[in-house]
Amino acid sequence: MEAHDPEEAQPHLIDSKGEPLTSSPPPAAPAPRWRNWTTDHSLIATVALSIISLCALIVSIYQARVLSSQQRAMEAQQEIMIQNAKAQLWPNLQVYLNVNGRDDGGVELDLGIANTGTGPAIVEAFQLQFRDKYLNNYRELWDALAAPDSIQRNYGTTSIGNRTIQAGESFSFLRFNDNFTLAQLLYDRINNGESPTFYICYRSVFKDHYRLEATYDSNSFDVAEPAESCTLTGDAFDSRGY
Repeated sequence: MEAHDPEEAQPHLIDSKGEPLTSSPPPAAPAPRWRNWTTDHSLIATVALSIISLCALIVSIYQARVLSSQQRAMEAQQEIMIQNAKAQLWPNLQVYLNVNGRDDGGVELDLGIANTGTGPAIVEAFQLQFRDKYLNNYRELWDALAAPDSIQRNYGTTSIGNRTIQAGESFSFLRFNDNFTLAQLLYDRINNGESPTFYICYRSVFKDHYRLEATYDSNSFDVAEPAESCTLTGDAFDSRGY
């Protein structure tokens, strides 16, 4: 038997222009772009830059949080140091009364002030009140005590207002020397519950203000209270004498 060529067995087809038609398959479509990303250098660079930017953002956020935490720790440590310094320089003023009995039944008397704290007290305001009346000077105090004209009014004073009282310092701001009669008059009023009231406003070196309201009506110590400022109501008292 004779062999036959497969191409000869097929009829020869021509198009409208007379050109032969072939049975070869159409050209294959190009592969999708996503299938060739490993060979697309611009796409690789874009992805790499995105990853680097994301990592840099994460590092920046972490560094910011670490710095913020360190700053808060430093602020807390600084506050502790300030509070320790305030405790070491804390002023505390108290008024006291020295009474010494005499053989004749009279008393020797002096009124004083002491800083029992650990830092200086800067006095900014001082007032003296007796029976709901603010006094301007000691003369008005003797008048308020109804001291008779026959009693001599000689006494010694030390100014309290507008001065710095160091830690551990104390002094008498009103002394009667040998004027035992005037001293007895004031002492009797104190024993009868008619002590003058002393208002002293002072501040620390850190500008923390304190207000002391003190009397001699009891044996307990009066404690100064924190205050916003040293603005006191009533008349200022001149403690220099007169």
